[in-house]
Amino acid sequence: MTAMGKIWEFGRRTSGSAGEALLTAADRASLATVSGAVTTARPWLHFWYCDTERDARAAADRMRESGWGIRRLGRAVGEDGWAVIAVRTVSVIDERTVSDARRFFTDLARRHHGDYDGWEYGVDAPAPSHALRL
Repeated sequence: MTAMGKIWEFGRRTSGSAGEALLTAADRASLATVSGAVTTARPWLHFWYCDTERDARAAADRMRESGWGIRRLGRAVGEDGWAVIAVRTVSVIDERTVSDARRFFTDLARRHHGDYDGWEYGVDAPAPSHALRL
């Protein structure tokens, strides 16, 4: 069974000034699940939604410019609007990396009228050999 970190609490945080971690309670619980469980690089997925194709494409362009791969860009399945799934293959996630990612994706949501719906990180299967390595 795959242990995944999933966040569904958009916008809730435990702290967030420039020098502090920007983490939700769900982030902390997910980090506790994956802590020490990862020995090789895994895909780290981030889920982002908005109403228009224009905003989705603009956000995806910014994600690419910041070193994220785009796993999916298209109509949201079963919902109105558009979905962007960003991916980066990493071997370590911790409070700093999660906080940095949450800040990046929530800032994108503010700029492009979207919703950051959290992240997922598998701990029981390695990333495919063709995965984006950053």
